[in-house]
Amino acid sequence: MTTVIIKNNSGCHDGNEDAKEKLACPGARWRPGLAPSCSRISRYFAIRRFVREKRRPERLLRATVRPSGFHHPLGAGRMPLVNGLVPSRFLTLTAHLVIVITIFWSRENNVRACLPLQYTQQDYEKKDTEMVVALSVTLGLFVVELAGFLSGVSMFNNLQGLLSTGAHASAAIALLFFLFEQWDGSRYWWIFAFCSALPAAVEVLLFVSVFGLKRKPL
Repeated sequence: MTTVIIKNNSGCHDGNEDAKEKLACPGARWRPGLAPSCSRISRYFAIRRFVREKRRPERLLRATVRPSGFHHPLGAGRMPLVNGLVPSRFLTLTAHLVIVITIFWSRENNVRACLPLQYTQQDYEKKDTEMVVALSVTLGLFVVELAGFLSGVSMFNNLQGLLSTGAHASAAIALLFFLFEQWDGSRYWWIFAFCSALPAAVEVLLFVSVFGLKRKPL
């Protein structure tokens, strides 16, 4: 309880005025012959109410009760946040997949770019089969990577997310040139090795780590 004492030198406060000031300032202790300063007391309690209201969200946040037995792999009080890598990885995967399917149905010009000016039907079928095999293996690796991503094995893994996003973005750009510039089909294997096989291999390692070694995904 705050006691504010102002000496009444003038003697102009009678009992009624002192009683009114006492009622107007409930935080002050009234004594006979003394008059409290209501403006200072009101300002003091207003500041206290303001500070109390500002600190209320912090108290509510600290008072949040977590479920018993809950232990997150990132530690107490930390939850995995959906950062920018998750949607970026999904978009680059989708873009790469769409371009590969497009090349699969319009591969004729790329197959002919692998052949000399004079070629036989057998040469064409051989190169065409090679291109179909490369594209089919790429689609199979897409299935592996999408399974790990959508199952949560590597969705919040920052290393795999960064590697996969960079690889598939690079593959999407390179395959656009491969499609429109009609590159030689043999160049596709380089794009396949660095942009499809590498992130899929890391995805397989994460599968082994989670399901084989029983480690946590993050």
